[in-house]
Amino acid sequence: MKRDESVTIAKAIGIILMVIGHSGLGGYPTRFIYLFHMPLFFFLSGYCFKESYLERPKEYLFRRLKGAYWPYVKWSLLFLLFHNLFAYFHIYSYSLSLKETLVKALHLTTALWDCEQLLGGFWFLKSLFWGSLLFYAVKWCFRFRHGFVFGGGSLLMMSIICNATHFHVPYWGICDTDFAAAWFMLVGCEYHRKNIQIYKKVLMLGFFILLLGTFLWPQQMINMRWETMIPYLFTGVIGSVLTFLVSKTMKNFCKELLVFIGNNTLDILIWHFLSFKIVSLIVAKINNLPIEAISEFPVLKEYSASGWWIAYAIVGVFIPVVFSYSMNHFRKRVFN
Repeated sequence: MKRDESVTIAKAIGIILMVIGHSGLGGYPTRFIYLFHMPLFFFLSGYCFKESYLERPKEYLFRRLKGAYWPYVKWSLLFLLFHNLFAYFHIYSYSLSLKETLVKALHLTTALWDCEQLLGGFWFLKSLFWGSLLFYAVKWCFRFRHGFVFGGGSLLMMSIICNATHFHVPYWGICDTDFAAAWFMLVGCEYHRKNIQIYKKVLMLGFFILLLGTFLWPQQMINMRWETMIPYLFTGVIGSVLTFLVSKTMKNFCKELLVFIGNNTLDILIWHFLSFKIVSLIVAKINNLPIEAISEFPVLKEYSASGWWIAYAIVGVFIPVVFSYSMNHFRKRVFN
């Protein structure tokens, strides 16, 4: 049986939108992207959840440790190790002392926070890890009729309360974003479980609501506001569903390319900010800027808005993908 690649394609669309959002495009297009591009990944995580995991909690925990905790720690420590080297080449504007490095390493490994600037997107892995555990706990506790309503309501309420009161679990920093991540997972799981069908008129209405949200409640998942959280969260679901349905329509070369990108989303998450520095260096050379200018994060905003965002976006997607492909090809040649 041929594997459904719609999830992989949807992940590719999401990661491309993420890079564009970070590229300095700005304005209403970025507002539109931020309404749903990260909720999409949590939605898809819930969509792929297997109900049989409820009887195998150790296996589920192991998969979360392997898929979220370990990549966060491994890559964060590696980038931390090279922090001062990056500073030497003006990629960072500051260096770290040995004490600061050790403290950051402790925070990274025990609490999943204080990661390197070049891994700014790693808040996603942190929320994926904690959100997955919260999602699993809700799924396990509310295994009765209408459990989705009670479980989803609980996560929604906790996310709003944490946001309004600025509450987070001490040290580990579990907060509104993590509860929202769990909520998106729960919705994605329910969407798959009930095999919900969306009619064309509903799709058009959903797209209209997305456009409306761009003007009325613009925000991003990592910086939500409790006053508009409910419309934002539901807009995130609408955008996720629309993206997933669009992924089912992809064919031929476009489909193959997106499947390839979708299989390398973690590499893009890891390397796209560092890849941006290539474009920043080129812009700095063309405009006779001091070399220190490339430390501006994530892009040279003065120039990205004038069109350089396209170069940032292209490089941010394809440099990590080409690097990943080259390394995989090298490993196959060496070990085979």
